[in-house]
Amino acid sequence: MKELLHATFPDTDRERWLKQLEKDLKGIAVQDALEFEDPIEEIGFKSYFHWSEKLADTKQTAFNSTRSFKTNNDWIIYQETAIQDTKKANKAILDNLMMGCNGIGFPSSNDYSSILNEVQLEYIYSDFNIASPEEMNAILALLPEQRDVTFSFDPLTAGEPEKIVPSFRQCADMQNVRAFEIDNTVFASAGANITQQLAIVCSQVKTYFELLTEAGENPDQIADKLQIKTGIGSNYVFEIAKFRALRLLLDNILEAYGVTAGKQIRLKAQSLFLNKSLEDPYTNLLRMTTEGMSAAIGGVDILHLQPYDTWSETGPGFFSYRMANNISNILKEESFFDKVSDAAGGTFAIEAATDILSDAAWELFRKIESEGGFLKATDFIHSEIERVAKTRIELLKNKTNKLIGINIFPNPDATSLIWKVPANSPEPLILELHKEGGDA
Repeated sequence: MKELLHATFPDTDRERWLKQLEKDLKGIAVQDALEFEDPIEEIGFKSYFHWSEKLADTKQTAFNSTRSFKTNNDWIIYQETAIQDTKKANKAILDNLMMGCNGIGFPSSNDYSSILNEVQLEYIYSDFNIASPEEMNAILALLPEQRDVTFSFDPLTAGEPEKIVPSFRQCADMQNVRAFEIDNTVFASAGANITQQLAIVCSQVKTYFELLTEAGENPDQIADKLQIKTGIGSNYVFEIAKFRALRLLLDNILEAYGVTAGKQIRLKAQSLFLNKSLEDPYTNLLRMTTEGMSAAIGGVDILHLQPYDTWSETGPGFFSYRMANNISNILKEESFFDKVSDAAGGTFAIEAATDILSDAAWELFRKIESEGGFLKATDFIHSEIERVAKTRIELLKNKTNKLIGINIFPNPDATSLIWKVPANSPEPLILELHKEGGDA
């Protein structure tokens, strides 16, 4: 009675298993159907594994790497507004809170009393968009004792590293206040592939630790004061693996700087616009859903699914905000994605993708460091991203990469929305991509 069920079935060797697999594929060679060379990610990958090919568990560190230390897989449903009119901004914030958000990003303002009217910061997660230590100091005076706050401030990526140490020291001893949000989305939006995104964020994090430890700051406190914002792409399996690989790579850096085992840097995932269509808005819901699923399965702490029309002339409205927020609500309340931590763990294909991406990213990270690190390797980083961005454009232009509503199957009832990229955004690629696809 206690005999293991699987012991009653005969073992299937790999050769017999492959023959059965090819039979199921109706004669198509397994390699042709299930092995891929991704021209954007620049890596080879196979999506089938026999049990005898179990991956060696060689990359786990003392931190236990690929999964979050959360007791479940819950995440913060985040939304933000860039509206400068304080009353309109306040209304948009309150609307989003009523839609189920429990995390809000606030625009820079001289009148926070109006923006924060009826917003109870002690019950939500808050991001404040700032540009200087002085702004940080003014906001710190407004915070309740019970808070969960990050300053959306990345002086390193903005080319102002001299602001890092004074900003850190303003809130070093404050609980649940993170001084910096390292912005990796600018590179994803400019066309970087997953390996490049991972390598660059490693270099960003390493540089923050380097500058702050040289100033005599405690590595544990540094880890507590950092948050990472990274983009979500449309490559479903690789995006799941990306967030798992990111945990692994970050833990290697934390361990190298002597951070206490068990600490992790908080991760925020944000949808982007490289694959979004203004003319066919409903296809965006499908893309945003799979992107949200990738990030959730990957174990992010904060999920920001931007309304598809955020970068249009009109900006996001009530409907597009609600649709974006409802994706997270449904993933939690109907699909229960928040219940199981690292649900993809042990899946051979995703474990393999995690290994492939982490190895490739670490090699590129070392190359960036050999070029002088994040602050000195700017030309190298830009040239690497530009090469991949050109591939993205070419694949869209020749329709190898097909995007409904952008370069195939145009919507006959297309909307009249027009793209309007923010002036401070480094994303000329977006307009070029959509121009090549016909959606500009």
